[in-house]
Amino acid sequence: EIETATAPRSGASPVSAASQGSQVAPATGAFTNIFNPAMSANGLVLGSMSSRSPDTDSLGGGLQLQELEVQLLSNVDPYFSANLTLAVPSGESLEVEEGYLAAIPQFAGISLRAGKIKAAFGKENPLHTHALPFIEKSLIGGELFGDEGLNQLSVEGSALLPLPWYSLFTITAMDLRGQPLFGSPTADTLGGLAALKNVFDLTDDATLEGGLASVVGPDPER
Repeated sequence: EIETATAPRSGASPVSAASQGSQVAPATGAFTNIFNPAMSANGLVLGSMSSRSPDTDSLGGGLQLQELEVQLLSNVDPYFSANLTLAVPSGESLEVEEGYLAAIPQFAGISLRAGKIKAAFGKENPLHTHALPFIEKSLIGGELFGDEGLNQLSVEGSALLPLPWYSLFTITAMDLRGQPLFGSPTADTLGGLAALKNVFDLTDDATLEGGLASVVGPDPER
């Protein structure tokens, strides 16, 4: 399909093409950006100000760099696409927030991903910082999964269930080393996640979403 779309059009003579000068579009058969990455960058800066507290002599507030983030997305070849998100939280150090390969062909309607993936646990965990509905992550999310959330080295499969509404089932196998909630010191650190997401249309402008998610794995006490 790519060769057909980029092939030179028949019937155009070299003389007629040259006579049109700069109005002729360059041939796309030799040069194409189809596999070049799409790149985006964003930054979050928080400003705060507070009145003087009775038990302190300083005035609180100021500016804080919450996070810088760069995302690269590209087709690697006809079979895989790559998604890489690099983040600099608080302007301190560069880290891989998410990076995975996704299979372009969907065998039996199953979408496959492998790499460092933000797990489909709840509404908050899959979101990057700039997409959070609030300024910071919830307290329970940070206490359970740490500042980065549950984004482990994983293999994930998801599929739409044959139901009258949108119903997405996801199952994931993940390495849980370094997780505050799990983090078993033994070599047996493999865990699993299963999630079901349902979206119902209430009106043309409103939907209702409900889902269940469960993650299991060894904790430090096994």
